[in-house]
Amino acid sequence: MDIFLLVSGIGIYKSLEKNNISQYIINRIKRISPVWWTFLIISILLGHFVFQVHFSKLEIIGFATYTGFWLDMSNQGNWYVYAIMLFYLVSPVFYSLIKNSNRRLLTFMVLVVASLIISVPFFDNFKLIVFSRVPIYVTGMYIASSLNNISIKKSHWIGLLLFNVIGFIVLWVFYRYYSDYLWPYGLWWYPFIVIAPSLSLLLAKLFDCIKKIAKPLLSVLSIFGKSSLEILLVSDYLFANFNKLNIVIFNIRVTSIFVVIISLLIGIAFHYCIDSIIKFFNQILNRRKENG
Repeated sequence: MDIFLLVSGIGIYKSLEKNNISQYIINRIKRISPVWWTFLIISILLGHFVFQVHFSKLEIIGFATYTGFWLDMSNQGNWYVYAIMLFYLVSPVFYSLIKNSNRRLLTFMVLVVASLIISVPFFDNFKLIVFSRVPIYVTGMYIASSLNNISIKKSHWIGLLLFNVIGFIVLWVFYRYYSDYLWPYGLWWYPFIVIAPSLSLLLAKLFDCIKKIAKPLLSVLSIFGKSSLEILLVSDYLFANFNKLNIVIFNIRVTSIFVVIISLLIGIAFHYCIDSIIKFFNQILNRRKENG
């Protein structure tokens, strides 16, 4: 999840470089809303006819307008969508501050510290799961602003590997000795401020090295990447509701693996169905414009 937020930060910075604010907003709505609203309709139907989960009118409105999570409503889907929509909203501010700064590294560090301070009031509040991720998203935007100006040397890769190891050690220490603080105080998530950037860059380097001998693997990963939002929504929904069907395949572990595989397949199919429908309607609109 944190890697996706980092990559989103990189992508959004590049998007803001290419588009004005209005086009940027339109592009974000086009990417999220068709999937999100279709998922809402499917959730309502499955909830009513299969899983016995009923949506109130206010819950439907909260879901559809991306406000239900912030208003502590039930049946609001995955927190990630609410997080990313909030980040999209404030991204033009982050972009402007980083882009127009003469000292980008200092500006980036100030933004990270400020976002950490902002997350403090949300300790022992589930919304901390969102606000503790802001530094990672900002890091993605800073990386995007610096990609053309930085040449990563061998010593840098060693440093990234060291940072990654330290991050995982800190996470293990928190898990081993401070388990009561993992959720209430964000100890699950703060180590990923170090882990996510270093791991992402190391994986990018790895894939770049093996791209000539692992094209099929990279093609599969590309499909997963394009369908990541849909896979997340489907897997989250199935894991939350599959047990209500009282289906066990051999044992719980095998059942969980089955749910994972089904989530991947349905998520990919979901993505390409929505994508095909959008392309179909775009073709109709373009034909009407051409015909006057």
